[in-house]
Amino acid sequence: MSPDDRPDRTHDAKHVPGGNAVLTIVYRFEFDDGPASEFRIDLDAKTLELIAALIPALRDSELPDWIRLENAQCPNCPLHASESPRCPIAVSLVDIVDFFASHRGHDEALVSARTPARTVTKRCSLQVGISSLMGLIFPASGCPIVAPLRPLLRSHLPFATSHETIPRVAGWYLLQQFHNKQAGRAADWDLTGLQDLFENIGVMNANLPKRLDEPKVEDASRNAVIHLRTFAELFAVSVSEESMQDVIESLFDPEFGSSD
Repeated sequence: MSPDDRPDRTHDAKHVPGGNAVLTIVYRFEFDDGPASEFRIDLDAKTLELIAALIPALRDSELPDWIRLENAQCPNCPLHASESPRCPIAVSLVDIVDFFASHRGHDEALVSARTPARTVTKRCSLQVGISSLMGLIFPASGCPIVAPLRPLLRSHLPFATSHETIPRVAGWYLLQQFHNKQAGRAADWDLTGLQDLFENIGVMNANLPKRLDEPKVEDASRNAVIHLRTFAELFAVSVSEESMQDVIESLFDPEFGSSD
């Protein structure tokens, strides 16, 4: 069943605890040889949490085994099955994995991401489009490993490259440290915490494909996860002291990289 055929899961403010507004972002995949499909992501505009997972509420007896927390649980996951029987990220991926089950990662589509501020459209491989969608869903899913990136969802940048994301995330982190200093808390100006964060995300991304070994899927969803893993590893390296200096010089020194 495609996302378009599933029951309507949209929400308005009266359905959100506390009456918070809703931030909606829609990813649309247009295929050359089939109908277009949309994935609508509704976030609580205050907390930036998914208002509802991308699957209907299911009784425990109906849960696919691959979304159970203890099935290929990440080695650095702090959750316990007694309190959280489902992996938050796996739950949010059910519709995606189901829909792209017969697609290959290198298949192309016209992918658009519609946010309240703008619509960004790109013709790209499915693994690039899906990884951009996953980059939106993962921090909002409830996974504690990637939850620290949730504030960035308010300015979600679809199809972002590493050259765009590294200064964007580093800038957000440094603003957070400035806020900590103003509030009298310790500030991490060396970006040690940011490097630790992306190393942890890298472990999570490396482990996630093990869950996808059970569903009968082609490589589109799995390759998208690998794409994210590679990016997390790159970012962890980039925020090291030496690499970050290169990033800073490339941004602000016009002579950097010159052959003269």
